[in-house]
Amino acid sequence: MIFLTLTLGLLAGYVAFSLAAVFRNRRAGKEVLREKYGKTGLSKEFSMELRTKLISLMEHDKPYLDANMRLDTIAHLLDVSRHHASQIINEHFSLHFFDFINMYRVREAAQLLSTARKRDSIADIAYQCGFNNRISFYKAFKKIRGISPSEFRENCLTKDQ
Repeated sequence: MIFLTLTLGLLAGYVAFSLAAVFRNRRAGKEVLREKYGKTGLSKEFSMELRTKLISLMEHDKPYLDANMRLDTIAHLLDVSRHHASQIINEHFSLHFFDFINMYRVREAAQLLSTARKRDSIADIAYQCGFNNRISFYKAFKKIRGISPSEFRENCLTKDQ
């Protein structure tokens, strides 16, 4: 019984000590990212230039429509390392890679859903926008828009009448 009490006491002390260190070092999101990427060698000016280039690339070339889009693809298009491409997305958009890509895919899908009427199925629109399956499309759409693609389309049809 004493052994169990001592073990639990040591365990509790270790957890408390570990958590204290975590909370002591916790900072606002941007500071943590700056600290995380502090030694990458990517200057603030070059980082902003890459951000602008990435936005232009996404809006004009629409590489997100490719279902096989990967971080390596973006890195290649920006002519930077995979690590720097990830850094640009994390620092400037506060998103992970696939959330960033899905943001553009959902925007494209919303445009098609609002203009395509019922002639294209929702699944067809999902595939046109770069999603590999209906389930991931529905999850991403609902996460970003707050409603399902079906509800979104219905709302658009109702507004037009």
